Amino acid sequence: MKSFEFPLQTALKVRKRNQDLAHRKFAAAQGQYHAAENQLRHYQRLLGLAEQTAQAAGRDDVDVMALLDYDAYRRRMAQLIDEQAERCRQLREAVSQARRGLMEACRERQTLQRLRENHYQEYLRELAGTETRTLDEAGTMAYNSRYNGLAAVSIAGAPLLELKAPDPLEAS
Repeated sequence: MKSFEFPLQTALKVRKRNQDLAHRKFAAAQGQYHAAENQLRHYQRLLGLAEQTAQAAGRDDVDVMALLDYDAYRRRMAQLIDEQAERCRQLREAVSQARRGLMEACRERQTLQRLRENHYQEYLRELAGTETRTLDEAGTMAYNSRYNGLAAVSIAGAPLLELKAPDPLEAS
């Protein structure tokens, strides 16, 4: 019997490749999201430090230029924080989309993998059946040759050859 061949092996390879690509896309999107989130936390930390510094300066030492600089810095940081928060939201959506793509690619590959396993189990059942039939045929031929004096030989679908064994009674 021929060796095991899965008829959809090419499709399975394509699905595995698609799963690998989806996994890389997910990892890249997740990395971008984490970097953007870290940048947002950094901006928030800088703004918090600036506010602490302004409060620590107190109200007695009021420098108009420092207040104007602080106000401009605070507005700029608030703008950066808002922009970064929006970028994080967009990247979070991209990560969710990449996750859905990865899950779909995994599902498709697993479906074909299960089909391959089922096909392989069927192949093993056919192989066992062929082996059983071959052994049964060999046993039948041995029985026939021993008790009927005939040996029926079949080789891979070739016509049966009948061989006449000498009769034990005639040999004496």
